Amino acid sequence: MRCQFTPETMDKVRALVACGVSRDEIAIRLGTTVASLQVMASRNKISLKGPNGRRKRRTRAEMVAWRNELDMKRAHEEFKVNLVNPKIKLKLELEKEALSLLVMQAEKLGVTVDVVCRRLLETIARENLYKAVMDDAA
Repeated sequence: MRCQFTPETMDKVRALVACGVSRDEIAIRLGTTVASLQVMASRNKISLKGPNGRRKRRTRAEMVAWRNELDMKRAHEEFKVNLVNPKIKLKLELEKEALSLLVMQAEKLGVTVDVVCRRLLETIARENLYKAVMDDAA
């Protein structure tokens, strides 16, 4: 679902900027891209630089760790995976242990959890690994 830039959303952006939240984090929280956020902020005369006039820069590893932490908070034992077609979503119920293992693997690879899940599902489908994964003996 695309982010709707309503007046309430723009007020939320102002508040997040005032709290020192980076533009990348704001875009993720709103479910939009940084580019769209920048355009709408500019149209509404909102500076995304923060209270001290500078943007907080994060390393890629910090951003991946932050996104994974956010994923864990959102998940609460459930995780939504966005597929290539944004209109199609999967809702998966995962045990905490499984989700934690996915998060650790994502951090090792320097990607987000949804990327790991997408790659796993695509590989299973492409390589016809259903029987290997779906152990019917269990």
